[in-house]
Amino acid sequence: MNKMTVTVFGNETDAYNGLSALKNLHKNGDITLYGDVLIKKNDAGEVSVEDMDEKGPIGTALGLTLGSLIGLLGGPAAAVVAGTAGGMTGMLYDMDNAGVDSEFIDDVSEAIIPGTVAILANIEEEWTTPLDTKMLENQGITFRRLRSDVEYLQWEREIVLENEVMNELIAEFNDSVDADKASIKKHFEKSKAKLKAIADRVKGKIDTLINELDEKVEILEAQIDNATDENKKKIKAQVAKLKADHEARVDKLNRAWEAAKTELNKEI
Repeated sequence: MNKMTVTVFGNETDAYNGLSALKNLHKNGDITLYGDVLIKKNDAGEVSVEDMDEKGPIGTALGLTLGSLIGLLGGPAAAVVAGTAGGMTGMLYDMDNAGVDSEFIDDVSEAIIPGTVAILANIEEEWTTPLDTKMLENQGITFRRLRSDVEYLQWEREIVLENEVMNELIAEFNDSVDADKASIKKHFEKSKAKLKAIADRVKGKIDTLINELDEKVEILEAQIDNATDENKKKIKAQVAKLKADHEARVDKLNRAWEAAKTELNKEI
């Protein structure tokens, strides 16, 4: 299961020991580590990036999830990093990319107090015990959240809503007197522009998922080389499941995108 995790430590020594333990769990095949970031909050409450792992640099599809999560946790440095991850730093955009909700952000933000250090990680894990055990050994408290797969439902609702609005405006335009047509057309174009923005967002998500799949498969296949025979079987099964889940998600998003494109052909 693909999850975002945040492990909070009281000092840098424990955090770096925890980071080392995290990488060893990946090396042994107990988890798959897609990317990690170590952040620190200073006495002014500002969040800064202390270390960036080569597997998920900000700018890649996988790094985008970590950059978005940093942006949600606040701080001037965090805002800069989140901006480099895609140029859009709105909370909803960041939550979509990170695959988390506001409750998770609130819980983590309360735990990351000034003076603490935290590891943000994008991982695949079957059991929570290996990670929790190693982090607790280094005095770390872990928060985790399954990456959300419901954004397409919201987009579908928004597409249906804008379709209804546009249909009502078309009917109103056809029945109106000439003096009112310019105003109705203006409202119609505004609704159409909103629908176009939703369609662009859906298309962007599809492209991100495709790139993310390629990066994940590459990491998993490299992980097989050092895994035990038992873990090799598990990782191969994981690759197959990952591809099937990806196909299902992209199919749902494609349907939403096609629906939006159809509505965008309407004119008055």
